[in-house]
Amino acid sequence: MKLRTHVALVTALITLSLICGIVLASNYLLLKSLDNVEKTTVERTCDLLESHIDREVYTLGVLAGDYATWDETYIHLTSFEPSSLKSQFLNKTFISSQVDWLLVFDREGKMIVHLEFGAENRTPASQTLLSEATRLNLTNVNERVEGIVVLQNRGPTIVAAAPVLRGSGEGPRAGTLIIGRSLDGEMVQQISDAAMIPISLVCADERTMFRPSHPDSSATNWTTIRISDDRHNISGALPVSALAGSSEYVIRVDLPRTLYFGGLDAVYTFVLLIIVTCSIAGILIILILDRSLISHFRRMTDAVEAVRRDQDYSRRLPTGNVKEMNLLATSVNELFEYLEKYLTEREHYEQTIQKSEERYRTLVESANDGICMLDGDQIVDCNSRTAEMLGRKKESMIQTSPLAYAPDRQPDGRRSKEVLDAYITQTYEGETPCFEWRYLTIEGTPIDAEVTLGRFELTSGPYLLAIIRDISERKQLEVLKSEAVAQIEQNLRQFAALNDEIRNPLQVIQGLAELEGGKDTEKILRQVKAINEIVDRLDRGYIESDKVREFLRKHYHIGEEEE
Repeated sequence: MKLRTHVALVTALITLSLICGIVLASNYLLLKSLDNVEKTTVERTCDLLESHIDREVYTLGVLAGDYATWDETYIHLTSFEPSSLKSQFLNKTFISSQVDWLLVFDREGKMIVHLEFGAENRTPASQTLLSEATRLNLTNVNERVEGIVVLQNRGPTIVAAAPVLRGSGEGPRAGTLIIGRSLDGEMVQQISDAAMIPISLVCADERTMFRPSHPDSSATNWTTIRISDDRHNISGALPVSALAGSSEYVIRVDLPRTLYFGGLDAVYTFVLLIIVTCSIAGILIILILDRSLISHFRRMTDAVEAVRRDQDYSRRLPTGNVKEMNLLATSVNELFEYLEKYLTEREHYEQTIQKSEERYRTLVESANDGICMLDGDQIVDCNSRTAEMLGRKKESMIQTSPLAYAPDRQPDGRRSKEVLDAYITQTYEGETPCFEWRYLTIEGTPIDAEVTLGRFELTSGPYLLAIIRDISERKQLEVLKSEAVAQIEQNLRQFAALNDEIRNPLQVIQGLAELEGGKDTEKILRQVKAINEIVDRLDRGYIESDKVREFLRKHYHIGEEEE
C-alpha cells in the first residue's frame, strides 16, 4: 500500500470515527436530553391538566353543596312539592355552569326531580341516571361526594352528590341532590383552551395501550408517555379520578415534538457541518502531507529502489525541508557511502582471495607430491596427484580414511591403524612427524611413500595437512645402488687379484727377455714397463675407489651388506 493511500485511509477513518463519535454523543447527550425534556413537559402538562380537571370536579361539588344546603331546597323537599322544587332549579346558574342534568332524591332514595339543562345528546336517560346513582350509592349520602363516573354509552361524566340540609348545614337530611356534567369533547376542548394544552378523551378500547407495563400497586394514579407511530407527536395518558365502583377513564395529552425535531435538525446540520469541515480538513492534510512529506519520501523511495535495482551505491538520497526526513536521508546516504566503500574493499579482497586461491590451487594441483587435508582420520580434500598416485578418482576419496588405501600391516610389521592413530595424535599435540607409509593402488600394487603431517587452524577448527611423496623409485634406486656398489667391490677385488696375476707373468717375461737378450729385448722390456705402469694406475684407481666406497658407506649407507 502506498503512503499516500495509507494517509488517505487513516484520515478517512479518523474523520469517520469523529463523525460517529459526534453523532453518538449528540444522540446520547442532546437528543436524549431533548427526549427527556419532552417527557418532562408532558408529565408537567398532565399534572396541569389533572389540576384543571380536579378544579372542575371540585367546582361542581361546591355547586352541588351550595344548592343542597339551600333553605329553599330543604323546605320544598320536606313539603313534598316536587313541582315547586323544579321551578327553583330552573335558573341560569346551572346553565352557565354547564350542568347537564340534576337529580333530587328524598330521604328514602326515591327520585323526586329529574331536570335536564344540556343538549339532548348530552343528557342520559333518567332510567340510566337512576340505575347508575343507585349502583354507586349516591341516592343516600351523608356528606358531599364528587368525582367522575363512566356512564354506559355516555362516557365520562362529572358527578357531584350532596345531602339536602338546612342552610346552617344542620339536619336532619331531607334527601340527596345530584348534579352532573358530561366530560365530552366540548368540555375537554374548553379545558384544553383554558389550559392551552391539546387534550383528547381516550375510549375504553384505547385505555390498555396507555397502561403502564409495571404499575406501582400502591399508586393511585399513573401517567404513561407514548410516542406516536410517525414519531411526530408525543402523548401522555392521565387517569381521571373516578368514584368508588366506577370504571376509570383516561384523558390523553397530545403535544407536537417541535423541540425534538428542532434539535434533530440542529444535530443533522451540525453533523453535516462536521462532515464538510472534516472532509476539507482531510483533503488539506493529505495535500500538505503530500507536498511536504509524502512527495519527498516518494523521491527517497525511488532513489532507494534505483540503488536496489542497479546496485549503484554511489547514488544519494535527496534532501528536503523536513528536519527528520533530512536526518533520515543523511543517515541513508552515510550508509550508502559505507556500503560503497565496503563493496569496493570487498571486491578487492575477493579478487585478492581469488588470485591467492588460484595460485595456491595451482601450486597444490601442480605439486609432484600428494597433498591431503584431514579432519581426524577423514580425508576432506586432496589434490589430483594424490588420486593419481593411488590410481583412484579424487571425488571418491573425499570423506574416506587413509586406512582404506593401506595394507593391514606396514613393512615393519605394525598394524596400519595403530601407526596412523599414533602419528595423528602426535600431530594434534603440535609435533610434525615424518614417516614412511605403504599404500596400495586400486590394483593392489604397493607404493612406498614418505608422509609429513602438520597441523593448521581454521575458523571451523584444527585440521591436518599431509604431504605424501612417492619414494618407490628412490627405494628401487637405493637397491640398485647397493647392488652396483657390491658388484663394483666384487670387480675391484677381482681386479686387485688380476693385477697380481698380471705382474707375475710380466716379471717372468722381463726376466726371460733380459736373459736371452737379442734385438727385440729392448722392445719387450718397453712393453713390460708400459703394462706395469698400467697396472700401477689400476692399483691407484682401486685405492681411490675404496675411498669412495667408504664415503658412501659412511654418509649414504650404501654398500653396508655383510661380506
